[in-house]
Amino acid sequence: MTIFRVFSVFRGEKSEAIDKVKCMKLFRDIQNKWLMHTKGVLFLVIGLMACGGILLEARSLRIFCLLVIGVWGFCRFYYYLFYVLERYAGRDRKYAGILDALRYIITRK
Repeated sequence: MTIFRVFSVFRGEKSEAIDKVKCMKLFRDIQNKWLMHTKGVLFLVIGLMACGGILLEARSLRIFCLLVIGVWGFCRFYYYLFYVLERYAGRDRKYAGILDALRYIITRK
């Protein structure tokens, strides 16, 4: 497939490339439990390395406390978006993601 044909898909032109793009699933749900846990551990490692790098750069108790409070705040926001909204506030509506939930909260549509 040439670059022109790939771009023609995004311009809305009909071609055989459209069928290939529709059939291609790039992001499927993870079904394997081991793979889900591995992904979670990798996110933990990424977070620890990032925080460790910041602490090595700054070496300050104040920076450490701010990092802990910031990470805790973002974790609580994530919990709010996906657990509280789904279980209590938005029982009648399922959210596709963070932007969908925020759009619903702002516009109520």
